[in-house]
Amino acid sequence: MLALFSSTANRDIPDSTIERKPLPVGAAQGDVIVYRDDTGDGDWFDNRSVLMAGATEAYNLTGVKFGILATRDINGNISPSESELAAYADELYQEWFPDDEAHLLMVVVDQPHRDGYHVYYKTGISTLSVFDDQAIDVLDSYLYKYWVSTMTTSEMFSKVLSDTAKHIMQVTKSPVETLAPWIIVGFVICLIIGIMPAILLMKARKKEAEAERMRAEAELLGTPIAGLDTEPMSASELADKYLAEQGIPITPQYKAPENPLDDPYSPKPAGYAAKQAEMGYPKSQAVRPAVSPEEADLSDDNELVFGTFESFATAMRGFGSDDSDEELMARYEQYKKENNIED
Repeated sequence: MLALFSSTANRDIPDSTIERKPLPVGAAQGDVIVYRDDTGDGDWFDNRSVLMAGATEAYNLTGVKFGILATRDINGNISPSESELAAYADELYQEWFPDDEAHLLMVVVDQPHRDGYHVYYKTGISTLSVFDDQAIDVLDSYLYKYWVSTMTTSEMFSKVLSDTAKHIMQVTKSPVETLAPWIIVGFVICLIIGIMPAILLMKARKKEAEAERMRAEAELLGTPIAGLDTEPMSASELADKYLAEQGIPITPQYKAPENPLDDPYSPKPAGYAAKQAEMGYPKSQAVRPAVSPEEADLSDDNELVFGTFESFATAMRGFGSDDSDEELMARYEQYKKENNIED
């Protein structure tokens, strides 16, 4: 069992730095709180419901039940020593809580002649896992804080127990931990505010550099050669110039005439060849005029001589003849006779 002695002193409520777990249900037997007024005043615990409310809240959080004795002396001694208080508290604990070690007993010696008090805290062995030295210090600080208040003693002890339980069953955050999220948010905001202008400036410079590069390329492609009074070269002219500088042969490009009828590679309407023949085209010496065999002038070296029936018949049908083979043969014999063609 642990015993601590305390007297009136000005103190702040200590931080709770230990993670505590409540005692299991049923560890403490009996009522949530046992109390007795031995001061002779008879009004220390005048409001049981108020006292029970604070003790019940403390029990629900810690699993510990409580006992309070208020007195003005210990065995007639109004200023008992610590050893006297310890011995008295041991006997009272065994008397009130003989069946478990899950209670916290407070023996409070009121000293109105000194305007203060002495208090002795007696804990069961199981209670130590919740009400350790730090927790007892918190309890003692709350008792001093509310002792000088205007509350009744029932209200005071109720609030001491409930506030102590709420305080010790959670770890107190340090100022840094409390402010850390706001510090991080502020840092991120400052970072964004500081970086955004730089990012925007970099984007603007990159865009400006890209525009300058495009202007330079346009000027390179469109600027005349120094020393020559010429118009800017087109893309095809620049390509020909590059090929010439590299010694690469330039393949001539076919340029079609404006009139499609003059283009030998373009489609022609029906009858176009016959019409050209009537007009004496083509006039190239390599191509002979298109004439029927019977109209050919064999004295002209440029004219054809049809030495076989097949060539004669083909030429005649090419000029629209619909004669039968017998009729064409008769005409072919006449053609040979007139032109002195021998078989």
